[in-house]
Amino acid sequence: MRTSDAIPRSHSSKLLGVQYLRAVAAIMVAYLHLQTQIPSYQPLLGHHGFFDTDRLAAGVDIFFVISGFIMLVTSRHTSPTTFALRRIVRIVPLYWIMTLLLAAVAILNPQGVRTTVLTGTYLLKSLLFIPYANPGDAGQLAPLLIPGWTLNFEMYFYALFALVLFAPERQRVWLNGSVFAAILCVPRIVPHAADSVFVQFYANMRILEFWVGMLIGSFYLKGYLRLPRLVSWTLLLAGFAGLMVSNAAMSGLRSHWAIFGLNSLLPAGSIVLSVVALEQVGAVRQHALAALLGDASYSIYLTHVFSLHLARVMWRKLIVASSSGLESIAFAAATTFFALLFAAATYKLVEKPMLDLLHNATRTRRNRQTAAEVAPTAPAGS
Repeated sequence: MRTSDAIPRSHSSKLLGVQYLRAVAAIMVAYLHLQTQIPSYQPLLGHHGFFDTDRLAAGVDIFFVISGFIMLVTSRHTSPTTFALRRIVRIVPLYWIMTLLLAAVAILNPQGVRTTVLTGTYLLKSLLFIPYANPGDAGQLAPLLIPGWTLNFEMYFYALFALVLFAPERQRVWLNGSVFAAILCVPRIVPHAADSVFVQFYANMRILEFWVGMLIGSFYLKGYLRLPRLVSWTLLLAGFAGLMVSNAAMSGLRSHWAIFGLNSLLPAGSIVLSVVALEQVGAVRQHALAALLGDASYSIYLTHVFSLHLARVMWRKLIVASSSGLESIAFAAATTFFALLFAAATYKLVEKPMLDLLHNATRTRRNRQTAAEVAPTAPAGS
């Protein structure tokens, strides 16, 4: 079977389920950060015995698996240069805008971002995706816009994947896996390597989540993910349950798995695999709102830092905070709605027009280069 024959023709351009899953992952992270906005609401929004909402941070792990999947599936016939340019156009502009906006807030209203210490070096390294200790919290390797730490990982993965694109398609998954394995060995076999900030950041077990995504993408391209619906639904539910089960509920088992990074890797991989498999058998339908939130997932992820803070300020001005369950629910619902509305507006008014403009500009440039390469050279003396 040829690889191209294994891909459902109707879904080869955009997998709806994966797009919806992006929205779910972004909302998970936003809701996690919602808990910190008004501490009096934490009893309702936070820990609940068997389930622990701190595990919503695993939305990031879902993102990483999706990233590996998408990169393998969409870049099969792409040159390393084109791949890198597309990734830069997709990731950098909105991130820079939000980072510079936060820097402006830190300069104009330092009391509004009391946990942020702005320095020129910190800002520059944040914009260049270079891991750097937060001046306000030396134990935290995060950029000025803290959720951007995941983008440092993404850029790292993109750089490695661009190099792998030089290899034949059938070798890319295993070559990338071998590179990741070698990187993970560095702090374990090289004396004092773990003291390096770069080794601490890049030799993180989370890089395996990108590789798991690539592996799922390989199975998808080969047509191996046509699973019975019951199996796919079971994997999906088990994946989310695995992500949400609290540390206390699994005690020693979870801590043992965490050594290998499996406490998030396996559930996140199961979720992505099951969603792709469900789409293969026609179990995923078109939903306008879900599609919009999926398209706006990057905006949700980058803007929720601002929108949640704005929502908290407005809520405190309008309503006297209390710890009642009903008010906690109202706060969570209203703030989540505002964050999603804010992100959708950012996507429609800023992100999408900017991406369209940049994509058109890069496409025109590539077309001109191609035309110049194929244009016949005039004979001498003509």
